[in-house]
Amino acid sequence: MPADAAAFERHPGRAVPLRWVTAAAIAWAGVVTWTAWASDDAFITLRTVENLLDGAGPRWNLIERVQAYTHPLWMLVLAAGTAIGRDPYYTAMLLSILASAGAMAVVAGRLALSAVHVAMVLTAAAASQAFVDYSSSGLENPLTHLLLAAYVAAWLHRDGRGGIRLLTLIGSLCLLTRLDLALLIGPSLAVRAWQCRPIHRAAIDLAIGGLPLVAWEAFSLVYYGLMLPNTAYAKLATGIPAGVLLSQGLRYFENSIAVDPLTLATIGLAMLAPWQRSLRGLWPLSLGLLLSLVYVAKVGGDFMSGRFFSAPFMVALCIAARMPLPRSRVSAAGLALVAAVLAAAGFRPQEVVDGNGISDERRIYSRGTRLVTQRELPLQSRSEVRRGLDWRDDPERVAIWGFVGMVGYYTRPDLHIIDPNALTDPLLSHLPAEPGWRIGHFTRQLPPGYAESVLQPASGITDPRIAEYDNVIRTLTRGPIWTLDRLRIALRFNAGGYDHLLER
Repeated sequence: MPADAAAFERHPGRAVPLRWVTAAAIAWAGVVTWTAWASDDAFITLRTVENLLDGAGPRWNLIERVQAYTHPLWMLVLAAGTAIGRDPYYTAMLLSILASAGAMAVVAGRLALSAVHVAMVLTAAAASQAFVDYSSSGLENPLTHLLLAAYVAAWLHRDGRGGIRLLTLIGSLCLLTRLDLALLIGPSLAVRAWQCRPIHRAAIDLAIGGLPLVAWEAFSLVYYGLMLPNTAYAKLATGIPAGVLLSQGLRYFENSIAVDPLTLATIGLAMLAPWQRSLRGLWPLSLGLLLSLVYVAKVGGDFMSGRFFSAPFMVALCIAARMPLPRSRVSAAGLALVAAVLAAAGFRPQEVVDGNGISDERRIYSRGTRLVTQRELPLQSRSEVRRGLDWRDDPERVAIWGFVGMVGYYTRPDLHIIDPNALTDPLLSHLPAEPGWRIGHFTRQLPPGYAESVLQPASGITDPRIAEYDNVIRTLTRGPIWTLDRLRIALRFNAGGYDHLLER
């Protein structure tokens, strides 16, 4: 057994001195603070938080209950932080920094085999453009990183009934942050549950640990009328052929290889880790990495370069923290050289938006949203913010706008904004995307009569079948919550009972 592994066996809770763990967390917090920024999509959640704290409920437009965010747990954490700090932007930045530092502390204190491993992980994290960019951004990624690090630590160190219960609890919190993390953690959770005997007691522990997720899904069904976020329908129910999305997904991988090769290289190395005899037991984590990458390709990737790779990269860092170090100086130097070349390849100038619609979001939005430049370039310097502020004096009650984050947050809360990209619109998210779409921006055509009647109690859409479908959605999103008729409609809707109205 290598010396570093032997040290960990003697002290399974921590093989690295606390001072090095603290130094790693502080160093990473410094990196995240220096680079911290906010994406436009983050302000969609912030408007929801504002409405929730103002007593209107967790909704985006005031007249309808729509889950316009993918990350319930992150939204609730932001709401709790904003209730204390009062400023949603600074709250999001602070929570991102704390979550990112916490994730690094877990890796260094609970997973790393030596101080050299800590330095290696910290260097790889700082050299990954995707991981640096989405350790802030105002989105859920920092919380995802923290929960995944805690999950891997629990998976490695906790056995028996208490272990599976804790593991499932952390796993359910992961799914409350993003449901598609089920592919990343699913294989490892299934293996651990199978190893926990008797199986019926493991099932009980799984049910207890999964209570937070069950509770949210029950709330979502009752309050929103749907069990999935509206954003899932907007981005997955597009009607675009699977082959077309797969081709776009492969371009997403190509973009990452071109601008940030270290990220995918690290994930690939972690996927191959079980081939080493000392790391064979990590194969469920590697399988989760493979499934998550397949999913990213299948759904077409994203328009935010690297964002969907930050969670797999976090798991890859956890695996890297367990890898045996090269025994010879030549091997170590060669590995360091390869890593340096990959890191350097990602620091050359790139297009802000490439020909496939994949963009460097931090470069686009850091001007005006970056934390350390707020005094020189505040949020109000952004044109989107000024447009939202201008709309506060506009007498119109309805507006149509595609990039709804900052505009929606800074305008008045009672302005009903129709989002043609359907992230916040409960009807458009179920309609097929128009030709000429950009990944992550699946524009829908507004049915005739929709905009004119959106504030009315009944649909004014001229197509009778779409109008009937719209009225069903209005019952779910605007009707009284506590009625048996609405619950019956919600159950039928979630089972696809009204899909025939949109068939052509």
